Amino acid sequence: MDSSDLRPDQLATMQERVSELLHYIDKLRQRMQHKGFPDDDVLWRRVSATRNELQKLITELRQLKHGLPMVRYTDKVPKIKGRDSN
Repeated sequence: MDSSDLRPDQLATMQERVSELLHYIDKLRQRMQHKGFPDDDVLWRRVSATRNELQKLITELRQLKHGLPMVRYTDKVPKIKGRDSN
């Protein structure tokens, strides 16, 4: 079994659950930013990277659900230079 075997309703359920996680991570990231976590803090970078990966996953689930061509992301994660880039 692989992703092409998933039904649209299964993909929609996955998309909903991942969206909930993304919402939590977004709120956490906002709280961290409000508290003044520096750009080079290990937790700030990890939370930001997690947010980016969840967003990619949601996009991929949406593409699969609608039969759209998949966007390919590189495995290389760029270094976070500033908070405006995320």
